[in-house]
Amino acid sequence: MVSKSAIRAQRTLRAARLVLLASLILATCRQRPLLAVSPPLWLIEFSYRGEQIQGRPLAWSQSTLCVIARDGRLLYLDREKATNFRKLSDGFRPLDFSSFKAAVLREFGNDFSVTASTHYIVISPQSTSNRWQERLEELFRSASRYFATRGFPLQQPDFSLPAIICPTWKSFQETAARFGVHPPPGALGYYDRLSNRIFLWDVGSGDPRDRDGINVLAHEGFHQWAFNVGFHSRVNPPPLWVAEGMATLFESAGVYAGNPYDSAAHRVHPARLAVFRIAHASGQRSSWLRDLVLSDAPFQQNPALAYAEAWAAAFYFTEREPGKFSEYFRSLNDREPLARLAPREREAEFAKVFGTDWVNLESKIVRFLSMLKP
Repeated sequence: MVSKSAIRAQRTLRAARLVLLASLILATCRQRPLLAVSPPLWLIEFSYRGEQIQGRPLAWSQSTLCVIARDGRLLYLDREKATNFRKLSDGFRPLDFSSFKAAVLREFGNDFSVTASTHYIVISPQSTSNRWQERLEELFRSASRYFATRGFPLQQPDFSLPAIICPTWKSFQETAARFGVHPPPGALGYYDRLSNRIFLWDVGSGDPRDRDGINVLAHEGFHQWAFNVGFHSRVNPPPLWVAEGMATLFESAGVYAGNPYDSAAHRVHPARLAVFRIAHASGQRSSWLRDLVLSDAPFQQNPALAYAEAWAAAFYFTEREPGKFSEYFRSLNDREPLARLAPREREAEFAKVFGTDWVNLESKIVRFLSMLKP
């Protein structure tokens, strides 16, 4: 039989090891801008500004501690203010449904209901249609089928995916403002990478005939799906042209609800294709792909055109060069945690997979799209 003093000694030793690991991490960070190691899979608890946080450490920098909390939130914390680390278990455990539901009801109040499906937790007013669960699960199946068919490696989410349904535009605005987001008039939804939540204005009450609602659900829901199945990394978000190009691609009914084995023409996004063709009709627009790769600036300069060109590039690579595109995705996800790449580094990352003949690559995309008849 092990004595109580021996048990206390073992616990003290484990705690000392965790403190030592944290100390080594922080000491290393003082000499390097980034600690690029595989973080432990532990579930830890620590104090932060009077709050007890449980989660898994993902990355450390000189000033930042990045942690995934048990409710799926991605936390970027001031490293110096995180104290009293202790290990809770060898493996990370997300919150169970009962604990998550209790936390959500404390946040939103008892006028909301919290229901679960296979992959989602839907948070909505009591009066809201239950069709949202069906639509979200359909989205998950469609995205998984489409990209698995093209050889993209996917994994099961670590968390149930939270979807918050707002019954009115006012409640949508108020809920968004709580997370520092101010949606423009006409916006129907958005995905927040840090909270891992999708927020939707219940315009169509889940009615499958609501085309605008379906587009928004497909676009924002794709973001949430992508950041949870290993398609994108939440710690290392992809370039904007990749994230928005793929989400825009998924708006097409032929992708969102179509047969992945149909011809490419069935998966075209007519509105994005029209904008792209008008901009490229003269054949004089050059360097557009390189501009998207080097910087996210095109999305501030001309959003409509940037979205159309991002869709065009994503559609071409997914349909015609999925193997290379999957390889490029792996390189994006394998970046060092918290890395911020300069334009030259973004270009090198892309060129390593696709080469540097930008003129030829842009011509192939334009030629491919010119042959499609949606």
